[in-house]
Amino acid sequence: MNQQLPDKDLGEIDLNQLTQKIGKSIGNFGYFIFNSIQFFIKHGIAIVLLLILGLAAGFYLSSVQKKYDHKIIVLPNFNSTEYLYNKINLLNIKIEDKDTVFLKSIGIKYPEKLREIKIEAIIDPYDFVNGKESNMEMLKLIAEDGSMEKVVKDEMTSMKYEYHQILIISKDKINRENTVDPLMNFLNNNSYFTLIQKNEVENLKNKIKYTEQTLNQVNGILDNFSNGDNKYGSDSKLMYYNNENSEIDNVLKTKSTLVSELGYYKLELVNTEKIIRELSIVDNVQREATIPVMLPALFVGLYIFIVFFIGFYKKQKTRQRSEITA
Repeated sequence: MNQQLPDKDLGEIDLNQLTQKIGKSIGNFGYFIFNSIQFFIKHGIAIVLLLILGLAAGFYLSSVQKKYDHKIIVLPNFNSTEYLYNKINLLNIKIEDKDTVFLKSIGIKYPEKLREIKIEAIIDPYDFVNGKESNMEMLKLIAEDGSMEKVVKDEMTSMKYEYHQILIISKDKINRENTVDPLMNFLNNNSYFTLIQKNEVENLKNKIKYTEQTLNQVNGILDNFSNGDNKYGSDSKLMYYNNENSEIDNVLKTKSTLVSELGYYKLELVNTEKIIRELSIVDNVQREATIPVMLPALFVGLYIFIVFFIGFYKKQKTRQRSEITA
């Protein structure tokens, strides 16, 4: 009949076993550290040489494969966003195909320097839905089948954002005259949108003219009141402090509205000077190279793998021979 041990004794056995396992694990880890130190001592010269060789090769490749970023923030007008994306995709295809004839034909002087061109929306969901009920409803509808984060970055949603960033990647420095200006001229060269632009500019100029005329009339009314030519007498302070003077209050509100509208129209006139208006340009920003760090680690890692593989192969071969002779 088996005799059961008390719970106290079982606890002591479990604790002893746990202590033994921890001690064994510490011993194995210490053995691993010792072997690693021995390995690096034995192969120290080869590892140092590989590190130097990797750094030298990395810096050389970095100097040969330099990349520069050129960022252009643009505002597509007249619902030309899709047109803009199609144009950028066309240019990128021409760059990938090394079609220097086409690129030179649009005015780019050194097309062989270009590596890639792409475009992406500047994501601003708050501006996207601000005062735009249709955009809010569209977001709600699309979000039913996915997360909001994916929706705001969705390609279809990107077409609705106001501002976009064109990124040009080159292998050498470029300047505005030989690359950026020809690019923007190419994007703005479209007869359909040029006609729309012409009509829109004319419309804005008429609105500005009409608003300025109306504002002058309002100022004339206010001047008459301030000069005492009103039914409330000549006291100009009455115009500002009499709460019952709703007529003057309405005139002042009208003037405030007209001033805001005039400012908006003038800003729109500036923005619509071009079909695709560039807002800011940052060029020749050199990318940080990761090759100098990667190559030394790659060389050393490959060397360690080869050494351990050779050691493993020799051990297996020795074991095989011993089994045959046994």
